[in-house]
Amino acid sequence: IILRGVTIGDNSIVGAGSVVTKSIPSGEIWAGCPAKFVSKLEDYIKKSIKHNTEQEFLEAYDIVRQHRKNG
Repeated sequence: IILRGVTIGDNSIVGAGSVVTKSIPSGEIWAGCPAKFVSKLEDYIKKSIKHNTEQEFLEAYDIVRQHRKNG
């Protein structure tokens, strides 16, 4: 649920079922009820490198880069 007047920035992720009560800046991950800051998207991707193969990381990075390019 996104309350009236609230905006979600480009390249941001909101967890399923979250209640967004205030605007979310670009490139952040928020979740919960009410939604709270979880992580910067770039930090999350960097942490993911430890658990994923290099190919999976490059695919995720390309997705983020494409969103920025098209945004």
